[in-house]
Amino acid sequence: MTTFCYTQTIFINEIHYDNTGADVDEGFEISGPAGTDLNGYTVELYNGNGGGSYDTVNLSGIIPNQQNNLGTLWFSVTILQNGSPDGLALIDSDGTTVIQFLSYEGVITATDGPANGMSSTDIGVSEGSSTAIGESLQLIGEGSQYSDFTWTGPIAATNGLVNTGQTLPVTRNQIIGFAMYPNPVSDGKFVISSNSGENKQIEIYSMIGKRVYTKTVKANEIIDIVNLNSGIYLLRVQENNKIATRKLIVN
Repeated sequence: MTTFCYTQTIFINEIHYDNTGADVDEGFEISGPAGTDLNGYTVELYNGNGGGSYDTVNLSGIIPNQQNNLGTLWFSVTILQNGSPDGLALIDSDGTTVIQFLSYEGVITATDGPANGMSSTDIGVSEGSSTAIGESLQLIGEGSQYSDFTWTGPIAATNGLVNTGQTLPVTRNQIIGFAMYPNPVSDGKFVISSNSGENKQIEIYSMIGKRVYTKTVKANEIIDIVNLNSGIYLLRVQENNKIATRKLIVN
């Protein structure tokens, strides 16, 4: 059974599929927390004429730390179709969970593959035969997850780099004096603190964007995550209107 992940920590960040003359440097970019291993994830390519999948791109590599523990990886794909519409579905390493289903130049309802029966989200910008070589469609804005950003373009491509006009993550309203220890966590317990000592709402997400833990904690309260499997997670902490995000390693 295919499922859809509404909250994700990795996302499609840049797309290039058409330009003047022969297409050059076609592909897409994945963004997310530094250290995320993309091996096992795939991107399913969908044709809007009939809604069928026309290819599967196997992802690989580890997202580098390019800005504040987040980064990007570019994947060259020479067969991206030119729209009216066409789309891409980002699929979790379990082979069934659809993290994102995006399209350009219209909406697609998938008729096969992991996104079968789902309707895509049109990104609202497009390329064409007049798009200059070296341009792409990109997310801009400030934040650390897909919903923080807005699609724009075509503008100068930034393959494998943080996009022009994009800040990862938001640097304003950070929790002053935020600390967490130990990290990595080896005995299933850790502590978070800040200068204010106020209560904090914490959420922990897996690397596919699934929330696996949530709790309101007091200052220096021991947080018990003994039931979490070993791996890399994303910790999100809110203190009043201030937010901190950190990579959490559980051994």
